[in-house]
Parts: sequence; C-alpha cells; structure tokens
Amino acid sequence: MLSHMIAKVVTLRLAPAEYQRASALARRRRLSLNRLFQESLQLMERQERERDLFDDFSLIAENAIETDVEFALIPQTEAMGTP
Repeated sequence: MLSHMIAKVVTLRLAPAEYQRASALARRRRLSLNRLFQESLQLMERQERERDLFDDFSLIAENAIETDVEFALIPQTEAMGTP
C-alpha cells in the first residue's frame, strides 16, 4: 500500500465454509487474506471496465452504417500503391 494512503479497516462476514475456501485459496496463491481480497476487487473492476468497453463497441457495431468505411477502400488502396 502506498505510504500516502490511509488504510480503512472493514469487517467482512463469511460463513465458515466461505472462510475456509478463501483461506485455502490465499494459501495456494501464497497471499494474505487481505491481499487476496484486494486483488479480487482489482480483478472485478478490470472485468467491469472490459465489459463496459465491449458494450460500447457493440453499440458502435449495431450502427454499422455510421461506421462503414468501405467507400474509402479503393482510394486507400490506390494511395498505398497496391494493386
């Protein structure tokens, strides 16, 4: 953790079976439970950003007429000097 950051302490309630699974996973990965939860949060945030990006690109693809660049293929090919 960066020295300029103030740590917040939270209480996490887990059923005994969930605690055992989390502890076992942390041991297998050679992490503390604290680090395991931090990395899990980072992973979920990254997945959310990727999902949002996919959704944005899907919206663009749905409006393919607006993003159609086929008309420029021939002039672009000629400009590159390729037959």
